[in-house]
Amino acid sequence: MDTCSIGLVTAIGAAAAVIAKDLSSDEIAFLSAVLTQLGDTLATIAARRDCKEKSNNAVTVKSNEKVV
Repeated sequence: MDTCSIGLVTAIGAAAAVIAKDLSSDEIAFLSAVLTQLGDTLATIAARRDCKEKSNNAVTVKSNEKVV
């Protein structure tokens, strides 16, 4: 793991500790579920964009090919 990754992990851990400090266990669990859903949804959007971009690139390559 490089230094940037270690710093990011440390920052996320610190942020989680600060957020959780004044929350009940139920509130922490609920917030965790909400943020997990948000992360999963963002990953789905990114994957869909990537798929669409690859599909568009394939069409562009085919349209630029010469017919012999």
